[in-house]
Amino acid sequence: MRSDPDIEQELKRRLESDPDTNGADIAIAVKDGIVTLTGFARSFRQRRKAEQLAKGIAGVIGLANDVQVRLPLVQRRPDPEIARDALESINRRLPYSGDRIRIVVEDGLICLEGQVEWAYQSEAAEELAEAVRGACGVVNKLDVCSYVPSSEIKHKVGQALFDAASFDANSQSSEPDHNEFVLLGAIRSWAERGTSRPSK
Repeated sequence: MRSDPDIEQELKRRLESDPDTNGADIAIAVKDGIVTLTGFARSFRQRRKAEQLAKGIAGVIGLANDVQVRLPLVQRRPDPEIARDALESINRRLPYSGDRIRIVVEDGLICLEGQVEWAYQSEAAEELAEAVRGACGVVNKLDVCSYVPSSEIKHKVGQALFDAASFDANSQSSEPDHNEFVLLGAIRSWAERGTSRPSK
């Protein structure tokens, strides 16, 4: 099992070398494979990138992201402008589902509401909202309502797990549960958990 100091040192190197997080005032603490991030970021995207870097390290089994976003004065914008830019970006990238997404902005915090057909559309909308200048956070309340039969989804999930070479697909199983899909089994790290999440 990887030691906590090794995880901490690797994450520190990644934060310092990545152009999106270099210069962020982020402190790292690791205990029993669980990473805690504290401090301040200059944007919500910077905060999220630090989280992604931590999740991608082998040996990380949990994460608490307590980093706060402090936007520079020059990046702060009125809520209506943030909402307009978020809506335009989502409609441009997701023209067939953008009209079912509602955007509410309060004090720079973007809330996404509505329905989409696929998980990747929800994730894409969230990423696009994060990239809007002046956004200090995103709350994704989008419901994923797919009309594909659960048996077909189960087959595709099983094939995707089998094709992934980074972990043992035989230790995983999947079962439909109403509008959700549940993955059952054991994993070795947070990075492996991300691999097992289907994007479509």
